[in-house]
Amino acid sequence: MIAQCLGEDIPDFRVPNFLGKGGFPFNIEWLSRQLDSSYGQDINVFEWPFAIDKIVDMMDDVEDYWERGKGARPSKGVLYHNLAVWGGEVADAYNINAGLCKQKIESNKDD
Repeated sequence: MIAQCLGEDIPDFRVPNFLGKGGFPFNIEWLSRQLDSSYGQDINVFEWPFAIDKIVDMMDDVEDYWERGKGARPSKGVLYHNLAVWGGEVADAYNINAGLCKQKIESNKDD
């Protein structure tokens, strides 16, 4: 929309695809559709322990995909026009530095 307002004509406007393994951030609709396909519209009291186990497994699969799997790898040879970051603020451009990033990386746990 900004490019259009500036009069730029970008016929093939490319943005990163975050649809892999249920989507990013975690897609509740995808989760509910997976549960619906496994248990139907109503999960009875005896199915809930299995459904909860399935939910935890799906959340773990999504985390693995985006943190260590295919979703964590950069796309090679692709020029994206939109590189916005969810939750990013203008102040992040001058508040975040290499020292802070190193501290966050070193204190990160896989939980």
